[in-house]
Amino acid sequence: RQSEEDHNESTLRHVQQTNRPDEDMADNWKIHIATLRHPDQASRTRLEAALKDLLDLSKQDESARLRLAQEGALAPLIAVAARTGEYWIGIRQVCLQVLATISWHAETGLPLVEAGMLPIAINALNDEDEVIVGRAMGILNNIAMYEQARKQMLSSGVLEAIKPFLGQPALIGLDADKIVAYLVGREDAKEHEMMVAGDGSIERLVSAAHDTLHSLQVHGLKLSVMGLLKAMRLIAINDNNKTRLVSAGAVGVLLLAADKRREHAHLAVGALLELSFDDQGMAELRSILKEPRGAIFTTLSTPGNEGATEEVRRDCRDLLFMLKGQSEKPPAKPISAKEKKHVMVSYAWAQKKRVQKMCKELRRLGLDVWRDEEGSSVVPAMSANTADSMAQALEAASVVLVCVSRDYKDSGNCRMECKYAKALEAAGRLKIVYLMMEEDFTTTSETAIGGWLRLYMEDALWYQCWDDELVEEAAGKVTRVLEEREGKVEREKREAGEEKAALAEAREVTGAAAAAFSALAPEVVAWLTHNKLEALLPAFAEHEISTLRTAVKLQPQDIDLLTPVIGRRIKLRGALQVLRSRKLPLATAAPRPGSALALSNSNVNGNARPGLDFTALLQGKLM
Repeated sequence: RQSEEDHNESTLRHVQQTNRPDEDMADNWKIHIATLRHPDQASRTRLEAALKDLLDLSKQDESARLRLAQEGALAPLIAVAARTGEYWIGIRQVCLQVLATISWHAETGLPLVEAGMLPIAINALNDEDEVIVGRAMGILNNIAMYEQARKQMLSSGVLEAIKPFLGQPALIGLDADKIVAYLVGREDAKEHEMMVAGDGSIERLVSAAHDTLHSLQVHGLKLSVMGLLKAMRLIAINDNNKTRLVSAGAVGVLLLAADKRREHAHLAVGALLELSFDDQGMAELRSILKEPRGAIFTTLSTPGNEGATEEVRRDCRDLLFMLKGQSEKPPAKPISAKEKKHVMVSYAWAQKKRVQKMCKELRRLGLDVWRDEEGSSVVPAMSANTADSMAQALEAASVVLVCVSRDYKDSGNCRMECKYAKALEAAGRLKIVYLMMEEDFTTTSETAIGGWLRLYMEDALWYQCWDDELVEEAAGKVTRVLEEREGKVEREKREAGEEKAALAEAREVTGAAAAAFSALAPEVVAWLTHNKLEALLPAFAEHEISTLRTAVKLQPQDIDLLTPVIGRRIKLRGALQVLRSRKLPLATAAPRPGSALALSNSNVNGNARPGLDFTALLQGKLM
């Protein structure tokens, strides 16, 4: 069965036998395709010969498969594969083999979907002939690898059709496991149950990848490791799968793949980056980093390494950033207020076009914006060391825009950025604003955001940005958020300065003033108790006594200046307003002459009044 990526290229039988020129081969293609268009008018021998020639041609290379699709071979091949009856069994076997070979690459596999291959392959899973069933599963396995076909495959009912094959101890069972991994392995919703339905599916995939990397046969065949690595990479996105993968030995398998199969290193390193978000995975990776084999991460991250793509280098740098704990502990020393100027945009590249439009609009509104490819006036564009550049951009940000999409959620790099941003937000260093880039992927859509991204968002507000027409409106809202944040920071600084000044003054209060306040304290308790305000007693008991001591020294005209500070220190801001607006009866016990209670019982002219002025109580001036 031909259903794997790295197959042995067979030599075209026509070239071996006759060395005919390309023109003659093209004529033969057309003749064979014409034969398939009218299968009832051709003999069985002629049909089988035509299919075998097309099979040899399809194995030649990718350009040959693409030419088959361009010459119109897909529709007649699918039509023959749909035939039923004993007469067609052998013909269908070869026909499905040709289609499986054509489905090896997206350029020809995706046109198969458009030509109606999915229902034919799904129906063939019910055939009594095992060869037909196996080749149909191989076609579905190949097509499921293509992200562009995922939505159509999910709506085709393929997951329900392959359920009976999950867990089967044969190659067809492994193919079923891979299909589930490709289509729903990353999901956090009920679809994730499919990974459990085939008991041991994750473990089987890891075991098969291990054997393949060690040149061992799996179910009697030498498989491609690419499909297995892609399945593991997608499964690793879901936090529910991470520990199972680590326990099954995935870290060692992926490390070996990154080192020995450089052409597939992007899959292996991407999966390892995902596993670093798991505690067990992080512990194992940190242990490996101390071993000689851990040097592979530094090797692959080095610029100019011919065996690594830019994607691999970036993932390795991000992985090292994670392993060294830098994403968990932002620098203790904050960026100075003068430097914290820009807005940083965190996004997945699939949303690049709309993000560029958003950045342009924000700059038009006067904001300094950092995007990886452009940079800001504070931090330059992303350099070769992507992790360090990302950290600098986040540390210099006042607001971070997280552009939420499926691709963002599925990206380990984006998750690392968001995790670092969350740590900075928790420390009060920045504000995260979420922009929804896909209308059908929000916190309220039918397919709602889940997993780590939903946990990070909590109940945060978000803004619509899934259409170009919404960009201008969203940019305006982001601008207002930034203005509010800057105003809040300035207020906090001002209040902190006021409080610091009050405390400094309190430290200069003499022992005599402290003794005067101590004499007043019992009357405060008595007054609060009499007026049924006992709930305020704990606040007074826990207050900074040095702050209230300051009130002893103040003149009546100064008390209103300090009251807000006192209220904030003893958490009675609301209570101050209540007490000022109510006139409460005095305690039955006679107040000590000259105390605040006695003073508050008369106005400036010495006349009695029925209520207590709380500012006078705080004044505590002894006469």
